[in-house]
Amino acid sequence: MKRIQNHSFDEKKSSLLGYWTSDYYAVPESIVMEFQSCGIFNLYNDYLIKKQYATGRWSFVDKELLLYDTLYTVAFIDSCTIELENGDSRKYLYRLGHEPGGYIFDKKPHQLSLGIYNGEFTTIEPQLFSVCVREGSSYMISWEDSWQSDSDACFNGAIEISAYKADKKHAYFTSIDSRKKRPQFVVARGNSIYFIIHPLFLLNAYTGTYALTITEKESAQV
Repeated sequence: MKRIQNHSFDEKKSSLLGYWTSDYYAVPESIVMEFQSCGIFNLYNDYLIKKQYATGRWSFVDKELLLYDTLYTVAFIDSCTIELENGDSRKYLYRLGHEPGGYIFDKKPHQLSLGIYNGEFTTIEPQLFSVCVREGSSYMISWEDSWQSDSDACFNGAIEISAYKADKKHAYFTSIDSRKKRPQFVVARGNSIYFIIHPLFLLNAYTGTYALTITEKESAQV
């Protein structure tokens, strides 16, 4: 990423103030960092800044940011991007609302039907899907990938999946993968269920093929 020279964005403490995320592609579960002018640092585990889970102190002097007893060298890329470096570790922060890959729910979802969907990841960009459902009905959501398969099909990807209600704010479940309990069962609240799927990332991103199955079960009482 090329640094912009002679821009109006100054390299002072005031330039760090506000909300930032380290996610190139923002999703509802993105971690958000808030730098306050009084030296307070807050962490939120949701993009809508509703769920604060940690707080601490921060300071910035001569391009060095002290955060939770960790010292970072700061390079300002532009008014919406900063680079933090600590030894061999380097990461970027993006001002909230200006993530290069955008916010997932600002994009048009791919419409699915009930049944099996065979998908594939060639990049780490998350995929957004929606399916029309009947409010009050129960649905089983299951998936197959390289970590676990219930069929003779061969998959070479591995995924994490989150499911959201029609309001796109409240989740049925988040960041479930094949290492955890599956399938998942949900009772529809509204006429749509949204799915955010992205490659499982451990040491590397598990891009490749997978399958998602959505099945309506017996109706449940609302």
